[in-house]
Amino acid sequence: MEVEVKKSDSGKTVVETKEKNHTVMSLFRKYLWDSGVTAGYDEGHPYLGGSKLVVESEDVEKEFEEAIRDIKSDLKNFKSSF
Repeated sequence: MEVEVKKSDSGKTVVETKEKNHTVMSLFRKYLWDSGVTAGYDEGHPYLGGSKLVVESEDVEKEFEEAIRDIKSDLKNFKSSF
């Protein structure tokens, strides 16, 4: 998945994909939001471009690392339930 990160001075970061990735982007939005980070997802026009995730945080890398850790943990717990 090709991702482009655009940071702004106001503490907002836009993570944009080249192709549609609704599942991944909405998953990150949910985990970021649940951890207290303001995040919004825009799937864009159905025929044009990719998806955008807007995150408001001073340390976006840290927030994504925590979200990835939480996602992995939940997937491991889900897998072990079978």
